Amino acid sequence: MVTRALRRSALSLLASRCHNDLMKVRTSLLIGFAAGYVLGSRAGRERYEQIRKVARTIAENPPIRQVLDEAKDLADAGTVKARGAMGDQLRDVSATIRDKVG
Repeated sequence: MVTRALRRSALSLLASRCHNDLMKVRTSLLIGFAAGYVLGSRAGRERYEQIRKVARTIAENPPIRQVLDEAKDLADAGTVKARGAMGDQLRDVSATIRDKVG
């Protein structure tokens, strides 16, 4: 019974950390969206289309595309690594709890 409560406590702690990180990401996205909206609405539709065309041209450039693909691969690898680290931390917490409980 004590072990179950401690396990729940550890999972709750881990979940709150993930929740805090998620909230930071959401807040950043919201700020970025708001800034883009304000700047876009001030520039007008014609300027928006002009910026979009330039951005698309840059993104389709082969050397830029290669860098973007490599960055995406690095981000994906980092995600996998972070998941593994979280699993390791959870196992460490579980082991610590088991050692302290008995």
